[in-house]
Amino acid sequence: MDGCSVADYKEITYNGSTYIFDPSDLEVVKLSANTDVHEVCEIITRKKRNRRINDLDGIGNKKTNPFFDKEINVVSLDIAHGCTLRCKYCYLTAGNIPRQRLSKEAFLEILDFLSPNKGHKMVFYFAGEGEPTMNFELLRQIPVLCREKGFNNCAYEITTNGTLLTREVVDFFKKENFAVSVSLDGNMLNNSNRVFPDGRPSFGIVFNNIKLMRQSGVKFACKSVITPENRNLLDLSKFFNDNEIPFYIGFATRSFNGEYIPKLEDVEILRGQLNIVIDYYKERIRNNLRVYSRKIIGDLRRIHYRITTTEACSAALNSFFIDIHGDIYSCSCHNSSRDISVGNIKTGIDYEKIRTYGYYPKNVEEYSSCRFCWLRYLCSGSCMASKWIESQDTDMPSKYLCAIGNVYWESIIKLYVSIYPYIRGNINFLEK
Repeated sequence: MDGCSVADYKEITYNGSTYIFDPSDLEVVKLSANTDVHEVCEIITRKKRNRRINDLDGIGNKKTNPFFDKEINVVSLDIAHGCTLRCKYCYLTAGNIPRQRLSKEAFLEILDFLSPNKGHKMVFYFAGEGEPTMNFELLRQIPVLCREKGFNNCAYEITTNGTLLTREVVDFFKKENFAVSVSLDGNMLNNSNRVFPDGRPSFGIVFNNIKLMRQSGVKFACKSVITPENRNLLDLSKFFNDNEIPFYIGFATRSFNGEYIPKLEDVEILRGQLNIVIDYYKERIRNNLRVYSRKIIGDLRRIHYRITTTEACSAALNSFFIDIHGDIYSCSCHNSSRDISVGNIKTGIDYEKIRTYGYYPKNVEEYSSCRFCWLRYLCSGSCMASKWIESQDTDMPSKYLCAIGNVYWESIIKLYVSIYPYIRGNINFLEK
């Protein structure tokens, strides 16, 4: 798409000033006092019609959807059903799933299925319908088995709730260079949704195990799930920054069985909390203090360097999820029903089913509801699995996710304009 219509721009007011956000290349323009907004938008639109947006000297990242080149680079594996915790917002309600473990023999069958791809780099990501460290007996064998089968260029990533980490497990992560994500929602108060089956809090155990990983030099970051009714986001941010723990934030979504359903009206609570949080980060960045929120810094960088995206992820393009039965899904968040399985390791991947039912992230411009949205090159149509859970239709936008995206990205843009003069030389924006 070349340029935008006037109605396409996002007008944002912050600290008494008005800004225009251009979704086509993520440009932010500050308006002078008494400037006619529509006139400025008309000028910007005319200028951008004279050049192709995706030729902006490498700034844009839009591309045509390659649609199934059949080379698999990322495989998510379900090696353990069930969980040691019963988190109140879990989209899988994994704590209620009967415990099962993937066998060594079954994993070798998965490697046989993947063998055509062993000549290039393969990322194995351990997450799925439970806590993967419950099957540490298999987990510690996997790197050796991969090498024995000729998978000589592998990387390993794992998401764990952190409750079962021991010195042995941590040493294994260090030896095999695992990238570890630990689910932790912040301090004791913010982490109150993450409890054991008997209701005991998990914070103390997990935090101690995080200290163990840090002492051992394991690469790790925390993953925090934010529910829209959370009124303590400032405490969450301070906890991770004060303890110098890198972390990502994500937003709670509807569970497969409807046990947890976030309320759309609570998004306004989130808006107020984000306004408080951006003031905190504004001061931190202005004072050249490191920000440990990788998502917030990453998204500020996206605005600054105008990095647009047209697909939300790589699910079913070069990435798949394989469950404990050998069934294949487009992604680990899309495994709520065997009806949406897209194959099996014994029969292969059904690409026609993926295409027919839209079990893949389309180019955002293919979604009629997203084509003219100001968020289109930021959220790229959002998570197709979450959309399916809500409506059983991957083309149908989620009102909840759209509302979350609106308040979150407005906050990021407000934060960006407030810290823009301090970016040059800032510790958070230096190239690594």
